[in-house]
Amino acid sequence: RLNDAQTRALMARVRLNSDPELSAGFPSMRAARVTICTEDGQRLQYFSPYRKGDPEAPLSDTDLNDKFDELVAPVIGRTPALRLRQQLWQLERIELSELQLVPE
Repeated sequence: RLNDAQTRALMARVRLNSDPELSAGFPSMRAARVTICTEDGQRLQYFSPYRKGDPEAPLSDTDLNDKFDELVAPVIGRTPALRLRQQLWQLERIELSELQLVPE
């Protein structure tokens, strides 16, 4: 994805600046502010006091499944990743020794 021409063009137009006020609150505060400057001069701004996935904004089960699939399937294959994910959701009912990972 990082080699995609459109992604590379966007990356070239993005600047990261530290906000001293927000940085001062780290690590207990993990806030971010995003400002988008459009070609017609508009400034659009978004502030988030925490990140999705932080304790204040936990991921949903669907979000967790999607993230797991995105990170694990390329490494062990789609079918084994699905099988492993299903097992992990049942850890309270199975022993760790019962987990089975059979790559494609």
